[in-house]
Amino acid sequence: MGWRCCGVREPAVTMGGTDAVGAMTTAMAYCPVWGKLSASWSNGGSADSRYVLGAFGAQLKIGDNTAAGLMLQFDRIKMTDVPSVAEGKGLLAGPYVVARLPDHEITLDGRALWGKTSNDIPPLGTFTDSADGTRSLVMANVSTKVDAGDVVLRPRISVAQVHESTDAYADGGGAAVPKVTTTLDQVLAGVEVQKTVTTARGTLTLLGALDGVWTRTKSSVNGTAEGTRGRLSLGLTYDLGTNGMLSFAGFYDGLGTSDYNARGLAASYVQRF
Repeated sequence: MGWRCCGVREPAVTMGGTDAVGAMTTAMAYCPVWGKLSASWSNGGSADSRYVLGAFGAQLKIGDNTAAGLMLQFDRIKMTDVPSVAEGKGLLAGPYVVARLPDHEITLDGRALWGKTSNDIPPLGTFTDSADGTRSLVMANVSTKVDAGDVVLRPRISVAQVHESTDAYADGGGAAVPKVTTTLDQVLAGVEVQKTVTTARGTLTLLGALDGVWTRTKSSVNGTAEGTRGRLSLGLTYDLGTNGMLSFAGFYDGLGTSDYNARGLAASYVQRF
């Protein structure tokens, strides 16, 4: 449940993912203050994964179509593969900006975040190593709107880079583990199709999207890996006016590739006061 009032929208695009078979999302916004929290999970044999991602911030309007603010983002992942349990935590903070060009139906948003990570790793299943590090995230998104008869097309592109560096440490067996640096570059481009239907209780919006995703990972340990894939998303939003807004969404990520696939379901409800 959340709260929402008028104003420039909060940044709605976050980077992250997991091979999840379930997900839940909740969001709130009250004028300059907003927040979003999501959780996902997966299970398979003896392996189990839990992932939580949250973001909170405050913004100021700069003119009628622009807002800028500061945000705090945190995430936590716990992976269990009996008897090993690994955990990772991250905390990032920094500025963001959201802008809209109404004459051209173009929306832009971007953010630059920096912070710390903390990881607990059981390399042999007998002891747990703790390794700290730093992380940065830079992201920019551009989308537009095209009316095509009864439907609305929303072409979009997103560019992001995540850089993480884990400090060198000595493991539980006394062996030296060197510093590890990893950089993930990602470009997503595609189009969302939207159709709105008016009902007796409110407005129902049907959504479908197809995106192409290019990624490149550079690691000081494993070298460079690069790949492309497709992502299909389907969903609906039911705006009930003063009774709130209900949303459902599902996705399949991994079209056109045999070495990666992810799927998920999400539901959210926003209550207005």
